[in-house]
Amino acid sequence: MKSILLFLVAVSALSSAPSVAAAQTTSQFEAWVAIPATVDVGDDVPRLQFWLDAHVRRGPNQTVHILRPGVGLRIYEWMIAYLGYAFIPTFIDSPEAVRFEHRIWEQLIVNASLHPRLAFQSRTRFEQRFHDGSDDVALRVRELVRFGWKFGAQSPFGLVLWEEIFFGLTETDWGPTVGFDQNRLFIGPSVDIPHLGRLEAGYLFNYLRRTPADVINHVLYAQLVVVL
Repeated sequence: MKSILLFLVAVSALSSAPSVAAAQTTSQFEAWVAIPATVDVGDDVPRLQFWLDAHVRRGPNQTVHILRPGVGLRIYEWMIAYLGYAFIPTFIDSPEAVRFEHRIWEQLIVNASLHPRLAFQSRTRFEQRFHDGSDDVALRVRELVRFGWKFGAQSPFGLVLWEEIFFGLTETDWGPTVGFDQNRLFIGPSVDIPHLGRLEAGYLFNYLRRTPADVINHVLYAQLVVVL
């Protein structure tokens, strides 16, 4: 497990290092809270699964809200395909303003057990992003790889490590460009909550490629994963 963690951290650092070195960067602290929830319909496969995740992200001068409902088909017990919509209002402190983004998204989740105490997940998401005041559509691919380690076979406590990389596929007049967009790397403890799901909290390193200066967010991140 230790070798896996060291390998992933090294890969993340190497992938981000050239961009960080080549561009001017600014750093800031943020706090993010999320509640992702899924509900299965029935027990057989294939079967429907409903998805809803809600986020609040507080930065130095703005607050971002995300509401992302979706419907999925559990093709196998280890594979689920989804289609959904996302509503993202951003409230800017000064001058007071609000921006709205809408997304259509599709994703495929694959789960695997690598060890009795080590769980693996891959989530590939494709987004079509729409911004109020513009006809340009931003296409983006996101790939998340997640590892969850349990401290004991019957222990509710564990450690979570995940990394997500974003790539833009189209340029727009409202910001997004082609190529590497951002990277997120999270590590933190987790605890299972009987009959509800799992609580995870920890540190999230978020690197964003932006103009005129790239941004590094040091994020205090917490999420309650609800499985019904």
